Amino acid sequence: MFSDRIKNLRAYQPVTGSYSVRLDANESGYNLPAKAVARIAERVAMLDYNRYPDPYAEKLCAAFAGAHGLPGECVVAGNGSDELISLIFQTFAERRGTVLIPAPDFSMYRQYAEFLGLRIADYRKNPDFSVSVPRMAALANASGADIIVFSNPCNPTSLKLTEDEVMELYRSVRSLVVVDEAYMEFSDGSVMAEAVKSDRLFVLRTLSKAYSGAAVRLGFAVGSAELIRILKAAKSPYNVSSLDQIAGEVILENRELLLKRAAEIRAAAKELELTLRRFPSLKVMRTNANFVTAVTDDYEKIDKFLKSRGICVRAFRNFLRITSGTAEENAALIGALEEFYNADK
Repeated sequence: MFSDRIKNLRAYQPVTGSYSVRLDANESGYNLPAKAVARIAERVAMLDYNRYPDPYAEKLCAAFAGAHGLPGECVVAGNGSDELISLIFQTFAERRGTVLIPAPDFSMYRQYAEFLGLRIADYRKNPDFSVSVPRMAALANASGADIIVFSNPCNPTSLKLTEDEVMELYRSVRSLVVVDEAYMEFSDGSVMAEAVKSDRLFVLRTLSKAYSGAAVRLGFAVGSAELIRILKAAKSPYNVSSLDQIAGEVILENRELLLKRAAEIRAAAKELELTLRRFPSLKVMRTNANFVTAVTDDYEKIDKFLKSRGICVRAFRNFLRITSGTAEENAALIGALEEFYNADK
């Protein structure tokens, strides 16, 4: 009754269970400021719940655009960046078209492409997880890729391409280029300003990481006015709820404070990177995000041991992705790792 494509679909597998220290999902370790939470509650209490939300989330998009010095017509909001990724694939990839996806990268790119029946051009990164822009561009052109999508900085490696490298890739291909900048508040080198001037470039942003808004599920796509017009025509009419629009507006009102906190998180992630380098069997990548990636053959044993101590990180084949949490959470992690390595002596 169903095609193999449908029958072979597998759900995204987040880590489940109850742990005292959660360092697996790259969330902020800090809740929204109390004044922001109170303001959201105040505004939500005044909602007309019998009315549909603003279909274009105009105030929210204007707040995001204003915060980044962008034209308002060059921004569209989505129910998380995930919705926008799927929507871009649906809208801009030809039927049975091709999407170039690097590996390793965010697993949902492949999930959405497979669900839509798109072909996938696999770009395998270098053994050190770095990217060769000329090699990626050559594969895109040879495969006739409709879309190239990648995260920058990369989830799960935390490595990144520079702004010049991203634009070199853009100029070297005929594909639509989608740059997922979910972690860019912890780094530098955004190409948002280029996206509004380009005819084949989208940048995705989120409030889930640096802005402590993971519960809100809000993402933004930035592109030229024409690309955004097309995306608005293709999206569902009321894709962002009134509650989420209110929360997003309040979060952006507190942007200065949240970005100051993001800088502190970035510094803590760098400190965590340096501390993790002390442990044998961990090859620690340079972090450009709010997490640290450590390559190790012991990933399964370490993951199991940490869980036994109530600490959850994200284990991939041959490496661990560890979110930088609060000072107390990071200390608990380091203490558990010291216990693990001392037990082997």
